[in-house]
Amino acid sequence: MTWPRVDTPIDDVQAAHDYAVGADPVAEAFGAWMRTCTRAGWVAAVDVEVVGVGAAGGRVTAEPVRARWSVPAYRAAAMDGVAVQAADTDNATPRKPVRLLPMDFDLVDTGDLMLSGRDAVIMREHVRLAGDGSAEIDASVTPGRHVRSVGEDIQAGKLVLPVGHRIRPVDVAALAAAGHTIPRPAPACCGRCANRGRGAAGRRGAGARRGTRY
Repeated sequence: MTWPRVDTPIDDVQAAHDYAVGADPVAEAFGAWMRTCTRAGWVAAVDVEVVGVGAAGGRVTAEPVRARWSVPAYRAAAMDGVAVQAADTDNATPRKPVRLLPMDFDLVDTGDLMLSGRDAVIMREHVRLAGDGSAEIDASVTPGRHVRSVGEDIQAGKLVLPVGHRIRPVDVAALAAAGHTIPRPAPACCGRCANRGRGAAGRRGAGARRGTRY
């Protein structure tokens, strides 16, 4: 096995690669991987591009992307039904339903804001609305039942996508939900290379190689 002289100038990257392959099985494996990537059409990107979140699909993040706000950003109903104060539903059963006055509940659909004073949701299957505006319920609930807390899915400031992540359609949705919808510079994503961006990518306002503008 022949090693190159330390002072031997190597101008050809391929020549350096060949030397490494001959000396190191790890380098040989890396070389095989690089050849496979090349045959698959992989091209190393050389710059960072900032694009809209809607155009981010298929690109690769050049740096971590964090949530600008929590998801959900408010206490939200997790079921269709009525939002109530859990204490008002004590002892409600199918045999002994409890009647709630109009001021004691709010009709809600999944995702609706939970108003102050409401800490649980009774599913609509357990609610019968009366003509006078009251509601009869046949099930009791505990505080927090069928209520999504702030940040249940994503907390503000937490990681949404790591560096080097190829963005899928579901990731685009997560980015938009976490606040990356305004066309202004922010951490973004890169093209066909998972290497971290340099230069422009290190400044606020840059995004990624062939990346995303949020």
